[in-house]
Formats: sequence, structure tokens, C-alpha cells
Amino acid sequence: MNKILTKILTISILSLASANILFADSATLTASGGTVKTGYWNASNTSVTISVVVDDGSPNEGGTAQLRLNYRNNADDTNLSELLGPYDSKSVGSGGVTFDLTSPKNNFEGDPNYLTDNRLKFLVSSFTSFYATPTLLIDITAPTVSNVTSASDNGRYSPGDIIQISVNFAETMLVSGDPLIAMETGNNASYSSGSGSSTLLFNYTVQAGDNTGDLAYNNTTSLTLNSGSITDEAGNDATLTLVSPGAAGSLSANKAIILDSVAPTVSNVTSNAANATYKIEDVLSIQIAFNEVVYVNGGTPTLTLETGNTDRTINYSSGSGTTTLNFSYTVQSGDNTLDLDYKANNSLVLGGASIRDEAGNDATLTLADPAAASSLGSNKEIIIEGIPPTISSVSGNTANGTYKIGDNIDIDVLFSETVTVASGSPLLELELGGSDRDATYSGGSGSNTLTFSYTIVENDENTDLQYTTQSALSLNSATIKDATGNDAVLTLKAIGDNNSLAGTSALVIDGVYATVNKVFSSSANGTYKIDGVVDIVVEFDETVTVGGTPQLTLETGSSDAVVNYLSGTGTSQLTFQYTVQTNEESSDL
Repeated sequence: MNKILTKILTISILSLASANILFADSATLTASGGTVKTGYWNASNTSVTISVVVDDGSPNEGGTAQLRLNYRNNADDTNLSELLGPYDSKSVGSGGVTFDLTSPKNNFEGDPNYLTDNRLKFLVSSFTSFYATPTLLIDITAPTVSNVTSASDNGRYSPGDIIQISVNFAETMLVSGDPLIAMETGNNASYSSGSGSSTLLFNYTVQAGDNTGDLAYNNTTSLTLNSGSITDEAGNDATLTLVSPGAAGSLSANKAIILDSVAPTVSNVTSNAANATYKIEDVLSIQIAFNEVVYVNGGTPTLTLETGNTDRTINYSSGSGTTTLNFSYTVQSGDNTLDLDYKANNSLVLGGASIRDEAGNDATLTLADPAAASSLGSNKEIIIEGIPPTISSVSGNTANGTYKIGDNIDIDVLFSETVTVASGSPLLELELGGSDRDATYSGGSGSNTLTFSYTIVENDENTDLQYTTQSALSLNSATIKDATGNDAVLTLKAIGDNNSLAGTSALVIDGVYATVNKVFSSSANGTYKIDGVVDIVVEFDETVTVGGTPQLTLETGSSDAVVNYLSGTGTSQLTFQYTVQTNEESSDL
């Protein structure tokens, strides 16, 4: 115990009638005035009653006893020094003797010997003997607070958390009622337990709006009784003065308790990708910055982006335990925007997860409005060009008509945007009868039209030239890309579609030679003389067209006759006219 004045108060009594009088064993020493605690004399007591009971018929009856105030400075009853005496004298009655000291306080508390002596007695004495009576422990020093700390760990706490505050005294304390500690937050810590020990415990429940970087009480007078009491075992009222906040022994000096009731908020949305145009399958990282460190647990947050006809929802990828959460976006076919941004200010969604600060406060997920300051669209100039080039139509670059073996046919494939051909020569497969043929890329890179060329060979034929299928266009190790780098979609218009080759053009391919079915004469059978005219008809298996003057050689004896074409172009029968000449003969022309 850290008391300056902790003394033993006892009484002894002596009979003046006889030096050998023996008193009864029963005696009481009772303090009164102020707070009375059995067995103690405290700073609030003002008087004491000393009673000694003697047996009936005792020789002491009728005698006279004197009260003296003495102290002793060793372990036995020797070296008694008288502080005050005789204080009073009384006759001993049949029931004993009682002394009432109405003002002993100044007598023994003011004596200089008392301040250094550790045992003090009231004596009821004669000249030669003493009788020891029960004692009072003298404790007139008010208990003081020696330290304020907390059993709660250092760290961050959020609304609803309970922080235990320990107020340490130098001795055992007794508490009644509900004392309070006024905290710097404007709220109180309430007494919870500790009476009967040297440490009193107070609980503080963190409230919404509590924010401090190092929890402290208000000031040195923050500990109040709140109509209760805090005393030591002797009944002395505690001195409630606390150590100044921040000084050694104070709560804030002993602990590092942070109160954080403010929800984390989004401060910025940006991307570490360069300002540029991005194509299909490019991957961009989007960063959402908070105003404090946050932790992601229990699921996968998502962010919805404005990406044209179809908005894309992208997933959280990393950043828990920092101020910045990363989301990963892969450009999809069809994504298109001139300035990438999120869909709305509520586009950040937990997705079954939690986003909280270290204190456990749930983050506020509201984003700045799209295009507003601190938004993705405001911070960056990211163009998403995820619409690949597509084929609009296929047409002949050669005039409509019929084409024969050796003729060249140019075919144009029109794309939805400018494309570039690289690293090879694409092919377009054409439907040409028994054997399909490939038209080879011949030019157009850097424009929206690619040209393919085809030369008719024998046996190629089609009455309305068409590609084989919708997948007839192949890369053949080449690439066809738009300016952003998106690969072109090579799907052609459906067969029969107005924008297919046959739908836009009328190209007849005739690579099959016409053949003679028969040769006959339209003239009557008979014998023909010189200058006789015989018409000879050459019949083909299809319509033929004559250019120039074909000739037909006839077997006419020693000199074969050569006759000229007469008519029939545009039909399947060509007529040659033969005029019999001198010396020509044949029994069957």
C-alpha cells in the first residue's frame, strides 16, 4: 500500500484502585463522524468511543481510570511515549468504563511523532500497568489514480466495438453506483467492474461519428462519480484527478487505439493503360482508388462499363489491403466507345463480397457520375474499337456477260471499313461446275474493297457466277485487319442474298468448248455437176457465235475443195456453201 499515514490505534486501561486489577476481555473502539468503516479511522472521522467492560463484582468497580493518548515505536509495548494524558478520568462502574473522545483528531494527527510512528494507541492507564484494547487502523490519505490504460488491443475500432478502459489505484477500492469517464469523443465510458480490487474497469462503446487517431479522455477531471462513490477500504474518498491526456500514465500514452466510424469512399477511377484505341482481346486494368486502405473478402466485386450496345461487367482482380482496387477488362467483339467510362455512379457492386476499412466500416461504393471529375472518362481518353470489319457485299468488277476460257474475272469484296492485307494472299473459292476454283487476292489493301482475280480455264462453267459457301473467303496465311488491328470477320453473305456475288452481278462462265454433233447437207440427195451448189450444215451441241469466216475442207478427189462459212452465227448450226468446181468428184461427198 502506498500510504503515508497508515497507523494502528489501540487502547489500554489502568485501575487507580489497585495495581493488579484484571479487566474483562471485552472492549470496543468505534470511530464516528463522516464515513464510518469498522476497524478504521479515516480522514472524515471526528470522534471515537472507547468502551471496556468489566465483570460484575470486579475489584475495579468503583475505581478510577484515566485515558491517555500514547504511541509506540517498536513491536512490543515498551518505549511508550505519551502524546496526550491524562486525557480524561472516570470512575469504573459495574458495567465497565466508557470514554468518548469528541475531538481526538487534532491531538494525534497533529503530533509530530505520529507522522513517523507506525503504531498508535489509546491507553486507559494507571501508573504502573496497561491493558491493550482492540485497534483502529488509521488511514487518512485519499487514494489516487496511478495509471489509466486498456486491455483492448492497439488498432482500429468501428461503431459497436467495445473498448475496456482500466483505471489503476495504489490500493483496493470500493465502488458504488455508476461512475463515468468523459471521453474526447463527447461520449462516456461507463463503470463495469473492479470494486474490491485496485483496478476499476470502464467500458466504452464506439458510436457512429467517433473518430480519433489516439483515444483519450477529455481532461484530468474526466472521471466523475455520477452520484456513486469510489473509496478505499478505510472509507477515504478517492481523488479522481487523472493524468493529463498524452502524459505518461494516461490512456493515450499507454495505448494506440484508433476510432474510425467513417466509411471509406471512392476518390478516383482511372486506368494505367495509355490513352489509345484498343481492339478485341486487348486487356486493360481499371483502378478504383479509395480514401483509405480497404480489404476485399468473401466474393468478387464487379464494375459495369459503358461499352456500346452491350455493357460489359468486369471483375475485381487485386488490391485488397491497399487504397486501390484493380479490375480487369478484356475487350469483346462488339464493344465500342469513343471514351471508355463506367455505366453509372452505382456501377461498382459487391457481388457477394465485402469492401471494408481496417476498422470494419463498409465502404461507400458510390462513384463520381460518368464523365464528371475523378471518373474514368474524365481521367482517361481510351477508345474501344471492338467492332471488327465485316463483309457488306461481293460483286463483279468485270462487266456482266458471258466469259470463256482465258478470260479474267475480277471480283470485289466490300468491307464495312478500311482493311489492310498483310503476310499472305487471301483466296475466294468460286463455284465453277465439277471443279471449284480460287480467285486470288490482287489488290485493295488500305481501302474498304479487296479485289480477287480469276482466269477461266477449260471446263469452268457457271450460268451465274457465285462463291461456294459463306466461308469461301480464306486468309491463306494472310491477315485482314482494320486500322485498330481487329481481325476481319470473313463470313460472306448467304448464297442467294442480294449482296452476294450472284445477287449483285450476272457473270456467265463458259469454259467448255462447243462440239460438233453432226455434219449434214440441207441440199437434196443427188448428183451435182460443175457450178452446182450444195449447202453443208455443221451442227454443234450448243449455240455458237462466228467471228471471221470459218472454212470447211471437203474430200473432192485429186483436189480437196475448201468452202466458206455462209451463215448460222448465234445458233447451234453453221452453214457452209459448196459450189462444185472443175475436176472435183466424189461418189459420196
